Amino acid sequence: MTLAVVMSLHASPGVTTLATGLAHHLIVVGRPALLVEADPDGGVLAARHDLSLVPSLTDLAGAARRSITSDDLDRYSQRLGPSLPAIVAHPSAEQTSAALRASAASLATAFARSGLEVMVDIGRWRADSPARPIVEQARTVLLVARPVLEDVVQIVQLSATFPGSERVRLVLAGERPFSRTQVAEATGFDVVAVTPWSQPGELEAGRRQRQTWRRALEALAGSLGAVQGQEMGETTY
Repeated sequence: MTLAVVMSLHASPGVTTLATGLAHHLIVVGRPALLVEADPDGGVLAARHDLSLVPSLTDLAGAARRSITSDDLDRYSQRLGPSLPAIVAHPSAEQTSAALRASAASLATAFARSGLEVMVDIGRWRADSPARPIVEQARTVLLVARPVLEDVVQIVQLSATFPGSERVRLVLAGERPFSRTQVAEATGFDVVAVTPWSQPGELEAGRRQRQTWRRALEALAGSLGAVQGQEMGETTY
């Protein structure tokens, strides 16, 4: 199974929407998955999906100071929709960052050993992120970026601060002004999917966009399999 991190290089490129959609897609195709919100800037899933703040990542982090098992992951999760287990983060950046500083390494080990496809939303990457121990244990990292000059420049600089840049796969939010081929050539990273560019909460906006999202999620699910040793082929959106 896979521990995968979904992140961005700056705020609001659709990281949470992508992590949620991918985890849900894995459940639908029969791969047991868990969505974890571990954004040090605070969580949005509880508010976005009308979930409780208890249990949360903070509670799980407290338990991790002792020891946690796969059963604990289920105990501290809530259901997002009928079938997707999700561990939500408290909206307070101070509380979520403190929980990660205290227990991120233990949490990462538990996620990696859970036997689940664990999708962890860490929000914006920073070299000093308290979520770094989770990133270091992840088998793959999905970096969400816009195909615009400022994002391309940041991606090129990523290898200087990122632990294990060979694990990074790009997911482009939108297809203009630069194509996936141009971004891949400029950055040296594989582009595994292109998603529609939309604001948070707009995943349901129109049949064409839903179809585009579905194809992107299928491509991403395939790329996760490739990271586990399968041959990676061409992916399209």
